[in-house]
Amino acid sequence: MLPLQGRCSVKKPTASGPAVVFVFGMHARRIGGIEVHTREVAAQLAARGWRTVLCFERPPIPEVRAYLSLPNVSWDTLPDASRNSWQSATDLLRVLRRHRPGIVHFQFTPFLSLNAWIARLAGVRTIVVTDHTSDPECYSPRRASLAMRAVGRLLTSPVTAAVAVSDHRSETIVTLGTFSPQRLRRIYNGVDLERPDSAGPAFRALHNIPPERVLIVQVSQLRPEKGIPDVLGAARLAQLRHPGLHFAFVGDGTHLEEYKRLAAELGITNRVTWAGLVCDPVAEGVFAAADICCLASRWQEAFGFVIAEAMSSAKPVVGTSVGGIPELILHGETGLLVPRGDIAAMAGAFVQLACDSGLRLGLGLAGKDRAHQYFDVRKNVASLLDLYGISYPSIR
Repeated sequence: MLPLQGRCSVKKPTASGPAVVFVFGMHARRIGGIEVHTREVAAQLAARGWRTVLCFERPPIPEVRAYLSLPNVSWDTLPDASRNSWQSATDLLRVLRRHRPGIVHFQFTPFLSLNAWIARLAGVRTIVVTDHTSDPECYSPRRASLAMRAVGRLLTSPVTAAVAVSDHRSETIVTLGTFSPQRLRRIYNGVDLERPDSAGPAFRALHNIPPERVLIVQVSQLRPEKGIPDVLGAARLAQLRHPGLHFAFVGDGTHLEEYKRLAAELGITNRVTWAGLVCDPVAEGVFAAADICCLASRWQEAFGFVIAEAMSSAKPVVGTSVGGIPELILHGETGLLVPRGDIAAMAGAFVQLACDSGLRLGLGLAGKDRAHQYFDVRKNVASLLDLYGISYPSIR
């Protein structure tokens, strides 16, 4: 365990009690991995007598706000949190002076920024940064220049600890050399293993997906980095070998019309469903409805929340062997890995799983076991509280 400051006694949370401010450089538009993780953090902080202040770039949608609104949670906004700017710096100082937290935790914000120094200026004693960065497709980390390493170490010197959400991210940070490895901790993201996911028939009925079709689902933004064109290309090839397949894309994005046109050009429109943004994929049966899940990312995924969610629902996953994905999918044990952009290999994986229900079951159950072992949100959040310096009883 890293030697952090300020272990705190347990007491009932009050309006004047100790607070943790979470700064998110994002807009919470659905109940997904980050929201589930954040709710669990707030719940465990409440049990230790701490308040939780959630600062997003804009107010969450009502469903997310209701989901996160535990008794110890309050709200604020930082409109420019995802960028380095004078406005974001002044807004951050304003928020921290308002709430006077003992701990501040930055997520989806620039790793190298003045944020840590601003927090220190505001009197925050414990400053934590989580690195969720997914690097570009062709990115290969190299040692930063001496000058860049010096600047990085200076900017991050007030940071108490940094959290890498995978070994892949940890290795990237160490390679760059802009942050002290002694203050770096790998803590996997977590998923709620107890959330109900029995609404599969309702999801299929809503989108007119026949129950006899083998359904392959990708939950992601509709953008090139997520490999949507690759899945569509693989779908066309797989259909030739197994006409009972159906594909559903859950998410939205500016490329939707482009991808619809591509599906039409490939002649698979009647076997593709565009479900749009689903507020709560787990509760609304997305994973329960699927026979196979996939994540065909081209960029270097930092973790892959939707893979962990699929595994927790005992679904086999086809993923690309990039970034942190191989830490979740063990090839041939919990799913199948294919090279980035290899649509023939992807199609082969789809057909192999579609034709073998026993293999799907075996990989899915093994994936669920792995999710329980490594990606249980309660255990992983307890590790985070330990990193904060807030003692917490062991979780079995």
